[in-house]
Amino acid sequence: MNLKMDEQYFLTDALTSEKNISGLYNTFASECVNTNLKKTFLDILKDNHAMQTYIFNELTSRGWYSVTQAEDNKISQTRTKFENKIN
Repeated sequence: MNLKMDEQYFLTDALTSEKNISGLYNTFASECVNTNLKKTFLDILKDNHAMQTYIFNELTSRGWYSVTQAEDNKISQTRTKFENKIN
């Protein structure tokens, strides 16, 4: 494996790990009855999201992770769909 592949693999693995970890912290925070502990989990989750953003930006800036920009009409349709479920 060359250096580029090592970096790409490492960053992709790190992003996947951070996504999984954030799911756990989200569950811990939502099910926590102790206010101070809940705040701690939410603080950690905030830091985790910042790390995800950093890794995501590194991957996308290097062309190793691509996302497609959603069309405005698709965004509106999705928003309407979820707003209707709430109401």
